[in-house]
Amino acid sequence: MSTAVSALTLCSYRSEDERVHEALTKFEDVAAGAEAAALGAYLGGARKAKRPLIKGKQSKLFLWGAIAAGLIAPAILRRGKSKVLRSAVAPLLTIVGGLALKWSITYAGQESALDAELAVHNSPQASGEPFWHPGVPGI
Repeated sequence: MSTAVSALTLCSYRSEDERVHEALTKFEDVAAGAEAAALGAYLGGARKAKRPLIKGKQSKLFLWGAIAAGLIAPAILRRGKSKVLRSAVAPLLTIVGGLALKWSITYAGQESALDAELAVHNSPQASGEPFWHPGVPGI
């Protein structure tokens, strides 16, 4: 949602209608807040499953790309006086941060799936046996 409204903000950059800019800024704040809350809830409840995202190969992209550049920096820039920072740089950072989030979650998930300890920990089977591993035919 935050990347979509950021794209709309970029598309309306040349608009002179201040009501449009104010509405989009408010919507960006709400969408970014919801995204931050969802990420916080996920990280709070994921226990060991979040390890590849926080400490794995994707951790720098997740923390610096998705969190710092995609959520925190745009929230600060949207408060600035400069229209360029508010309506061009902040939305671009949000879009880049959204890409970083999707990339890091996808590849951290693959890293998690290949980790034998996490595969057993995340197993939906009552026995705790992993339901997937690289040696299973057809996968």
